[in-house]
This record gives sequence, C-alpha cells and structure tokens, in this order.
Amino acid sequence: MCLQQITVVVTIYNTEKYLEKTLRHLASQSIFSKLKIILIDNNSKDNSFSIAKKFSSDYSNMYLYNCEKQGLPASRNYGLQHVDTPFFCFLDGDDLVDRRLYETLLNMIENHDSDISVAEISFMLENGKIIRKAKKVNKILHGKEIVKTALLQNYLDMSVFPKLYRTETFKEIRFDETLLYAEDIKYSYETQKKAHKVIIDTGYVGMYYCIHNASMVRNKFDTNFFLPVEKILPYIIDDIDAEFKEIARAKLIHEKLKLIHILNKTNAKEKYLEKYHCYLEDVKRYSISSGIKYLRLSIFLSLMLMKISPKLYLKFKKF
Repeated sequence: MCLQQITVVVTIYNTEKYLEKTLRHLASQSIFSKLKIILIDNNSKDNSFSIAKKFSSDYSNMYLYNCEKQGLPASRNYGLQHVDTPFFCFLDGDDLVDRRLYETLLNMIENHDSDISVAEISFMLENGKIIRKAKKVNKILHGKEIVKTALLQNYLDMSVFPKLYRTETFKEIRFDETLLYAEDIKYSYETQKKAHKVIIDTGYVGMYYCIHNASMVRNKFDTNFFLPVEKILPYIIDDIDAEFKEIARAKLIHEKLKLIHILNKTNAKEKYLEKYHCYLEDVKRYSISSGIKYLRLSIFLSLMLMKISPKLYLKFKKF
C-alpha cells in the first residue's frame, strides 16, 4: 500500500463546463495513489456538485465536501482542515495540471529539503492557445530573499499555483476570509515569510490557468478589486522588514497600474473617478529611479508609458 503524501485542495464553484476535465487530469497523475484529493464545493448553482460526487464515488482517494460559507478563502480554509499528509497544494476547479506535476513538485521539495517547491504556470484560452510562458529559471532561495524575490516578481510570484507546501511549516497559516479577491497575495506573503528554503523550476510548465468568459476580471467591475491597493499591500508594507519596504511599495504601484487598467476595461472609471485619479497621480509621482531599481522591465515600461500618456498606455497595455 502506498501512503498518501500530498493533499490537493480543489475549490469548486459553478465550473461544470470545465470540472470533469480538471478531475480527469488529477486522476491521471503519475503518483495518483500518493494523492489525497479534497473537493470543496462552495454552494455551486450548476451541476458541479454532481460531477464532483461522481468522481468521489469512483475514486477512493477523492473526498467531497460542501462549504456553506461563501468565498474562495473560506473554501480553501475548509480544505486545509482536512490536510493530514506531509505536503499540500491548491487547485481551482477549472484549471489543468500536467500528469507529472505532483511527482515533480514532490521530488523537488524532498530532494532539496525545502518548504515550498515551485513549477511554472501558463495561461490558456478556451481555444487552447497558450498566451504566456516564463523565462526558464532553476534556483534555490533562502530566508529573506524569498519574500524579496516574490515582491520583485523575479521567477517567483505571490500566487499559490503551482506550488507544493510543507505541512509542518505552514499548518497554522490560513487565508484571510475577508479577502474575496487577490487572497493569494496575503497568503503567499505569510507563507514565504515563514519559509526557510524554496526550490524553483520555471522551465517545467506544470499547470495551465484557464481564462474563460466566467473569469472574475473579465466581467463587470467588483469593489473587491480595490483590495490589493487598499488593504493587502498596505498591510504588507506595514508588516515587512524596513529593508524591503521600498520593494513592497513598488509592488503597490504595479497593483495600481493594473487597477487603472481594470477600471477602464470594465467601464467603471466614471463611477470611481476620484479613486481613479488618485491612483493615476500616485503612478505619475512614482520616481523613475525607484522604477528602474524595483520593477521588472515590462512593468517599468508600463509605468513609463502611463507617465507619458495614460490614453496610450490603455490602448496598448494588456495584463
């Protein structure tokens, strides 16, 4: 009998169109017998629960639960309550994983005795087209350089995909259930702050984040989109060591750039015009020297384009 090594917390909400494919990808994992798969349905209004129920009936290592409390952070926390394996990870009910993802992440984290192992994620449109692929980097980070690297967005980001976490190190950390958008940023900050070692291989694309019409930012504007700039990054700036505060402030500027883009893309600019102009002024006042020092090249170029002409920026920039 093969002991389970990894708990995969799968969050589900109205993903009937994609869920079966997601779960079949999980069932085809090269180390499937070493996985404990926790399916958390968050009161789906479509057929998602029935699809998940069938898979949990067909596979003895898939367990289905319903989380009554609304929101992705609550669902993930509900799943974390059921983690009793040495390692755990997260997956959304509409994303796809390579069949060797968890084998690869497990080998990385065990071979290097690290707290987190990280592979690469690419974005996939509904037609199957891959729209982003990262530069290949194989690296080990230690201590304070982990959070620093993530804030700089150099081959390590502040999402939870595709990462494998050591349970013993992070068993007490939970998602902030007041955050119904960008909850990954704060959770990643808390885990990266506590990690002693992280192993990264961006040369291996182990996961595909599927972008479709139901994706949150592709629909109408939601006031939760303000959370990164008004709550999450200010918290990090206040909490982080003094030597990294300027890096955190650069991350805040990046989030304000993205929010300006979203406000225009969703036609919400006029409704939140005061906030829009406030963010725009913050971006324009941000020093070029700090941008050169702390922002990735593509983000720095976005900053410069915004300083020159917001209209030009909005015409050409895509996130």
